[in-house]
Amino acid sequence: MAKFRFPCPHCQTTLSALPEHTGKTAKCSACGEKVTVPAAPKKKAAKRDDASLAAGLLAEEESFQRPFVSQRDRTKHDELDMTPMVDVTFLLLIFFMVTASFNIQKAIQVPPPEMEEAATEVREVEDVLDDAEYVVVYVDADNTYRVSASFWDDEQDAPSEQQMRIKLQQARRGPPSGGRPPTKLMVMASPDARHDKVVTALDAGNMVGMDEIKLTTLDDAF
Repeated sequence: MAKFRFPCPHCQTTLSALPEHTGKTAKCSACGEKVTVPAAPKKKAAKRDDASLAAGLLAEEESFQRPFVSQRDRTKHDELDMTPMVDVTFLLLIFFMVTASFNIQKAIQVPPPEMEEAATEVREVEDVLDDAEYVVVYVDADNTYRVSASFWDDEQDAPSEQQMRIKLQQARRGPPSGGRPPTKLMVMASPDARHDKVVTALDAGNMVGMDEIKLTTLDDAF
């Protein structure tokens, strides 16, 4: 049986003993003091478990197979690749373009002028002014607007296009008492009125949701 070594607790001289002498008392050969033989140290496990051994072998194998990467190449690979992000951006853009709902403007149907007598035309204008379904927008020779509705006491002046649209929206809501709102628009334009002013009045009627829009020209001053 192999001996083991241990230091003398008095003079630190290295002594040796057999494992079977553990716990016995002997004299130190150097200082002569009594020394109790300690227990023999346990041997360390020489073998690792199978899982640790396999993991170590696999790590060593990968380290040998892994190609050498220089610091310059490592820095190059660490940079963020923007190509996938650009592709995703274009896909989202196409998606929103396809799924977006476009507001299709309705075409304004203006009936063609009919060759009728002046008295008949005057009667039709008077009927429109008394009809609760109509809102009338006047475009005078000075290119200013006036808005009239049957439930208003007086005509509403609208010097600008924006004010004309506001007045037309108010008339489209109907009477304050809660009656049926008007659904038709009659644009009465002076022969001297600018064409774009007349078209603006027609567009305003389409914008507020009038179901029927008519255009007439008044030869007399109004």
